[in-house]
Amino acid sequence: MIKIETGALAGPALRWVLAQIDGVVVGLAPPHYGTGWRVYRLSDGAAYRPDVDWSQGGPLMDKYSKGFGIVESSEPPRFRSFARNNGPEGFCRLSGGPTILIAACRAIVAVHMGDVVQVPEVLAPVGEGDHAAA
Repeated sequence: MIKIETGALAGPALRWVLAQIDGVVVGLAPPHYGTGWRVYRLSDGAAYRPDVDWSQGGPLMDKYSKGFGIVESSEPPRFRSFARNNGPEGFCRLSGGPTILIAACRAIVAVHMGDVVQVPEVLAPVGEGDHAAA
């Protein structure tokens, strides 16, 4: 396992952490024919991609998101999202990203797991040395 800042989570690492939060049982498929590592649901073998697939990410936003928006005058566009936990305290966290779904997914991770998370080392982003810690 390797530690990664929540704000640097992307792709398979972000998907794996979201699955842990939402109780989705997933597996990891190694690189094949030029792809990177992939996260898939063990229940049906389907790709698990809530950060890019609205049919998966939308329900997570319904469940955990408090609000979202675009950062005015940002180029390229940057988005922000608030997420809340479902506990009685209603704690919220803000996070950002290049899309609404990525911002919401990062905010969900931040509110449930904090600013640094552990992911399988094979999912560590390449070239993100300033965001990852051993």
